[in-house]
Amino acid sequence: MTDEMPSETARDAETDPRTRVSGESVSVSENDRESSADGRPRLRRDFGFTWGETGETIWLRNDDGDYKRIEPAFLDPLLALARGERDPETAGRDVLRAVELLADEGYLEAGGEVTRYEPPSDIRLWPRLAVLGAATVAMCALIATRWSAIWRPPGSVTGTVLIGPFFIVVTLLHELGHYVASRPYFTPRIRLDRLNGVIPAVVTRTNDAWRCPRTVRIWISLAGPAVDVAITLGLAAAFVSSPEYGLLGTLILVQLFRLLFVLNPLVEGDGYWLLVDVFETHNLRPHAFRDLRRGRPTAPAAFAVSIVAFTGGFVLASGYFLLQVVGLV
Repeated sequence: MTDEMPSETARDAETDPRTRVSGESVSVSENDRESSADGRPRLRRDFGFTWGETGETIWLRNDDGDYKRIEPAFLDPLLALARGERDPETAGRDVLRAVELLADEGYLEAGGEVTRYEPPSDIRLWPRLAVLGAATVAMCALIATRWSAIWRPPGSVTGTVLIGPFFIVVTLLHELGHYVASRPYFTPRIRLDRLNGVIPAVVTRTNDAWRCPRTVRIWISLAGPAVDVAITLGLAAAFVSSPEYGLLGTLILVQLFRLLFVLNPLVEGDGYWLLVDVFETHNLRPHAFRDLRRGRPTAPAAFAVSIVAFTGGFVLASGYFLLQVVGLV
C-alpha cells in the first residue's frame, strides 16, 4: 500500500462495467437473439426471481448480488410468465428473449419463487448534513488560522515516515464510516480494488445500496468523508492549541488532499456516487464512455474525457512523487 492509495465506496451496479441498481434496461437487438431449431426463441415460464422498487426504479437481483434495472412495462409480463398466468406463446418475441437473457445472467431461477424486497424507510438527511456542514465550516476556519504553517513540507524525516502509517489508519477509519452507515441495511464488503481501472484503493463494496432509498444512498456515500472531516477537525483544533507540533500540520495537509480526492466525481468513488444520487443521473459513466467510443460530441463524452485526463495525470504525478521519495529524481 502506498501513500497515494485512496479509499472509496464502490457500487458495482451499472451494467457497463460497474454495479448499481440501474443496469441498462433490458433491450434486444436482432444480433442478440438466439433461436431454437425451429427458429423461435426458447420459451420460459414458472420461474422465480427477487425484485424490488426504489423510487421509480424497478430492479432484479441475482444470487451473486448483482442488480439489473428493468423497464416498468416489462414487470407485468415477467410476473405473469413467472407465475404461469400467461402462455409464453402469447408473449412477444422481445419479452421472451429478454426472459432468456435474464435467465442466462442468473436473475431468474427455474421453479423458484417470486420474492419482492421491501426497501427500508427514508431517513431525515438534513440534520446529518447540518452537522457535517457545521463541522466542515469549523474545520476550514481553524485551518485558515494556521494555513502558512500547514502548507509546507514535513519538517523532519520522522514526519515523512509517519505519513504512511497515518494514511493507512485514516483510510481504514474512512471505510469504517461507510461500513457502519451501510450495516443497518445490508452487509458491505471491504476489499482492495482499482479505481478508474488503474488506481489502487481500499473500497467498500455497497452494491446493495441500490435497494435503499435515495437519502440512504447519499448518507452511505457521505459517511466516509464525514469521518475524514471529523479527523481533520480534531487535528486542526490540536494544531491551533499546540502550534509547536509541526507534524500536525503535515497530517492536516494529507487529510485535505484525501478529501479532495474522495469527493472528486471524476474518480469512481464517493464523489461520483454522490453526483449520481443527488442528480439521479444513473449510468452516467457507462453512457459517457459509450458516447466517447462512438465519437459523439456530448456532455457525457466530455465527462469521459475528463476522467481519462485526470486518471492519467494522477498516475503520472503519483509516479513522480514515489520517485522523489526513493531519491531517484
